[in-house]
Amino acid sequence: MTLICVPPGDLNLAPPRAHLDILSAMKHSHGERTLAQTISDIEDGIAQLWVYIEDNQHLCTVVTRVVQYPNKLGCVIEYAGGESILKVIDDIKTIEDWAKERGCTDLRILGRKGWSKVLANKGYENRYTIIGKEL
Repeated sequence: MTLICVPPGDLNLAPPRAHLDILSAMKHSHGERTLAQTISDIEDGIAQLWVYIEDNQHLCTVVTRVVQYPNKLGCVIEYAGGESILKVIDDIKTIEDWAKERGCTDLRILGRKGWSKVLANKGYENRYTIIGKEL
């Protein structure tokens, strides 16, 4: 089992269902970005595409983004989708290490409440409650 960051210039190496995984995660993002915008950001190196492979099968997809805040550099997991997304939790240290190598001092996950429950034993805490409303 391996969580792999697909190089921006080699998106043709991403499994075909990666787009479907991203789209499934985007259902909960209230139209913040389109798939085309996200893929463009990945191609430009602004966002990162991660795929989880086990026994030569693509099980899930994650999209991260490095964000420069006024006082620190952070990494945000923006989208995570696929049939076995909980496998990423076992291997989240791969993303943490990747972010640290790039100078990030924080990792945030934008997602539903369930993430705080399943990641509590890995040192994550529910820092914020983000709610929204479509107008």
